[in-house]
Amino acid sequence: MRKRLAAMVMAAVLAGSSMMGCAGSGEPASTAAVEPQETAPAKAGEDGSLEADPGIKSDVTYTLSFWHGATDDVRQQMYDNAIARFNKAYPNVTVEQTRLDSDAYKTKIKTVMGAGAADIPDVFMNWGGDVLKSYIEYGLVADITDLIAPYKDEYYDFEFGISTFDDRIYGMGIGIAPSVVFYNTEIFKDLNLDVPRTWEELDTVCARLKEAGYIPFALGNKNKWPGLLEYTMLGVNLGGEEMSKGLSDRTMSFDNEYFIEAGRRLADFSRKGYYPDGTNGIDHNAGGSRMLFYNEVAAMFIMTNGFLSNCVAEDAEFYEKVGTFPYPACNDSGEVGIVAGGNVFSISSRCEYPEMAADFLYYLTNADFSQDYIDAGNSFTGAKDVRIEDPLVQEQFDNLIKADWTQNFYDQQFVAELGEAFKDYTQALYGGTMTPEEVAASLERAAVDCYGPLK
Repeated sequence: MRKRLAAMVMAAVLAGSSMMGCAGSGEPASTAAVEPQETAPAKAGEDGSLEADPGIKSDVTYTLSFWHGATDDVRQQMYDNAIARFNKAYPNVTVEQTRLDSDAYKTKIKTVMGAGAADIPDVFMNWGGDVLKSYIEYGLVADITDLIAPYKDEYYDFEFGISTFDDRIYGMGIGIAPSVVFYNTEIFKDLNLDVPRTWEELDTVCARLKEAGYIPFALGNKNKWPGLLEYTMLGVNLGGEEMSKGLSDRTMSFDNEYFIEAGRRLADFSRKGYYPDGTNGIDHNAGGSRMLFYNEVAAMFIMTNGFLSNCVAEDAEFYEKVGTFPYPACNDSGEVGIVAGGNVFSISSRCEYPEMAADFLYYLTNADFSQDYIDAGNSFTGAKDVRIEDPLVQEQFDNLIKADWTQNFYDQQFVAELGEAFKDYTQALYGGTMTPEEVAASLERAAVDCYGPLK
């Protein structure tokens, strides 16, 4: 049997908060704010685990401001542990933390960024993508490419995927959440089904499942973003990495053959009954999708790795039946891209001590921190040299590092207005109220409104 999480309550906390407010979070976030707090520097020799580092990097006295979304006790302890390690190298630095839940954080960081660099914290959390890019273009974020060079090799490339622009790095990732297909291994075994490697094989598997009385995919799309995951996967894998880059830099229209074909395939799956009846009325955030999967009404479920913690907390016995595979290849090359997002820590361009702040990012994301993250809730960062004891979590990790490229969630990659348009139009695809051609054309019009015409 797979090893379950050491503490289910910790998993439940992380499931709802590891990707605060993004497409892959799976849970609604509250808006309660938490007052700033200071973490005093750890004194040398104060505790056996915090003995003084013989190579103290700096004895400068400074208060480093740090904004993040760890409002729960579990993640807060992880950050406190990281700060204690950091203070071994910077014993006279006090880290002043401001903790906010999702909606409150988004409002506050947007307000501060809009007001200019003077009030931006030294280190702050964001979601990468075009919002971070806009901050960079306004000169508000530090380029950390050279600052993190000494330890960059300690991370997999996907650590920097959603915070890299023009080959320069502007943040370190945390809580990386790949989106894959979870499946019921017992149903697949009973029906003698192999894991599909191509889209055509996936179509065949779905037909076999439906014939046997199962709904192929659990999908509650009232919240819109769950359905966007598959639309993004199809678009990414049909168009390849070049299309993903072209959409981001506005050299390719959303009204392209790949997105139209992605829409056609979704519409075709919907017509064949591969999703639940009334899928746009099923509330994912209330657990509707997961219940279809747990109760073995549906055999597969497309979701981020936040589902693992959900499953352990809600139906630990079912966890033993779960397998995972990446969304199958859809292009002639056979290359597989994976949709993944997460949180990013960046540094203000006005930070007085950028080298110190970059070292702080290291302690917030390195193997020690990542080990804490995995042990508490089976979530991971991009750090190497971590121990993963749960085989299912290892599968998720392998899916990510074996992918030919990664694509951020579209409702995080692009500005909020375009992200909302994506969700609205994807819901229309599942509901059959818009054609794939109409959806692609509408997305391009929304992109023009947000970014202007193609370059």
